[in-house]
Amino acid sequence: MAEWNLKDGLEALAYLVGIVGGLSAAFIYFQGVREESISVTRKEIARAWTNEGGMSSNETFFVTLELENSEGDLIGSLATSQDPHPLEVHADIGWFSTKVHVSRLLNRSVIPVAKVNLELTGNNNRLEWTLVGTEGSAILPKKTVLWPSPVGVSR
Repeated sequence: MAEWNLKDGLEALAYLVGIVGGLSAAFIYFQGVREESISVTRKEIARAWTNEGGMSSNETFFVTLELENSEGDLIGSLATSQDPHPLEVHADIGWFSTKVHVSRLLNRSVIPVAKVNLELTGNNNRLEWTLVGTEGSAILPKKTVLWPSPVGVSR
């Protein structure tokens, strides 16, 4: 670098501008793709889902998840065959999966019950459910597939 002349410096600057410009354009493009993906996911999962009714299913824990878009937040309820009381849910939509926080309302307190990862699959007509950790494993399935439920929140 000490032996560079003006031509070498300008050439290096041109390469640097090209690289930074290309990276900036890629960042802006992928940011738009990410926002569109999150928007589509938000619209698709705002409905009722269940793992009940599968002909070949060997599920022992049945759940019905109802999600609705409420002023930009995806919230709803979760009913499980292992607990007579409905649970509250709040979903954080991500680019590739959605993290659902399951909690119980007890008087004026919110008690965390579990965290679940959901991934929209198929023709956007299935949710792959994966329980994160062991919290809630006594009342919620570890892994299952949810299908749109004919009962519940309407689109």
